[in-house]
Amino acid sequence: MKNGYSYNYSRYWHGYIIFLKPLLIFFDYSTIRIILCFVIILLGLICLWLIYKKIGLLQMLATLYTMIMISFQIIGMSVQYFSVFLIAMAFSIYFLCRKDYESNVGVIFFAIGGITAVMDLFTTPLITLGIPLIIYIALEQKNRKVKIVETLKIIALWLTGYAAVWGTKWIIGEIMGSQTISGAIKSIIVRTGVADEGISIWETFKVNINVIKEPILFSIIICLCVLELKIILKIILNKNSFKLDKINNYIIIAILPFVWYILTKQHAYIHEKFTYRILSITILAISFAVINIGKINLKNKRNENNETK
Repeated sequence: MKNGYSYNYSRYWHGYIIFLKPLLIFFDYSTIRIILCFVIILLGLICLWLIYKKIGLLQMLATLYTMIMISFQIIGMSVQYFSVFLIAMAFSIYFLCRKDYESNVGVIFFAIGGITAVMDLFTTPLITLGIPLIIYIALEQKNRKVKIVETLKIIALWLTGYAAVWGTKWIIGEIMGSQTISGAIKSIIVRTGVADEGISIWETFKVNINVIKEPILFSIIICLCVLELKIILKIILNKNSFKLDKINNYIIIAILPFVWYILTKQHAYIHEKFTYRILSITILAISFAVINIGKINLKNKRNENNETK
């Protein structure tokens, strides 16, 4: 209760209690935070190692760079932030370890969406879609062409799972007399910024991007952009050297965080201190796309050299 207003969070599943309550029996909260940090760092290291083994060194370095950008090592300090990254890392490792990549992938992402709705308190849920999807596409592209339709289908299935499971909680809460549906609708109106014309979409983009504009990190981003620009210019000047289908899926994924910011304008504006982490999807997707471009450009150069010989 604050200023006569009661904050009702019955619209959420609060699934994080599944691991939090047992931990509270044995440890205080400070110790639990250390444990969560250890777990997420361990999963991150396993994921990095598997990316190096299954996809490549450059992709591993891109993933490590992305982790540093979002302060991945301290995510375990908050139970709320921990949940989505636990799901993202766990399913990324799952994709990296499985042999039959194509089998039931839609069902898996539907399940990921549902699990996210249960575990997350609407922090950065998109992380559980973007990161595993990038990993999945990178693995698949080693053996076959991944069509845009497939990527869009996966996104739709994740959203369906997320919405269905979260919506189920609203119905259960309503049946139990918590007026969950009306509260959820009011929250949607507020979080989307429909009721607040003072916040622009561009301001929402700006405050989130500004969080990662620290001097050293910002200079690294500029250097990467210059490097990518040089490669892209070479591709444009030599139109026959590149096919867009090698990166179009990554482009779609890179756009997702900005679509999310548009749909959750008010929420992303006032909670930029954690919603900025959704940009890790954009950073990683662009990095993987650029690596693909670079590899294709290098391959074309080798072919040209062989032809001249």
